[in-house]
Amino acid sequence: MKIDVKMNGNILVLTSSGNLMDSEKKQFLEDFFSFVRENNPRYVLIDSRKLEGRFSIGDIFFQVKDISLRTDRTYEKVAIVERQEFHEKIEFYRVAAWNAGLRLNFFYDYDSALDWFKT
Repeated sequence: MKIDVKMNGNILVLTSSGNLMDSEKKQFLEDFFSFVRENNPRYVLIDSRKLEGRFSIGDIFFQVKDISLRTDRTYEKVAIVERQEFHEKIEFYRVAAWNAGLRLNFFYDYDSALDWFKT
């Protein structure tokens, strides 16, 4: 798996590609928080459309729990651009995140994600 990192104004853009292996899932989350600490963005946009492999429903549940307990969350919103074929997992992730008090949403196109940051 590869993650490209760039700042676009006050938005941290993470573009993931390659194959997400089970052994990389925990590191993926740690890398996310490392990038946030280094860049201190207001918003985070994750584009995972080129990524193969996804978190399971169980992984998502525990990931949301872990994120909600972090005290180093300095960003306001996270937008994830995803492929529509993962709609069921996306909806579970979105509901779990909002129930945990996280401002996280999913989109199928990049521009819609950027527009959400303006609301």
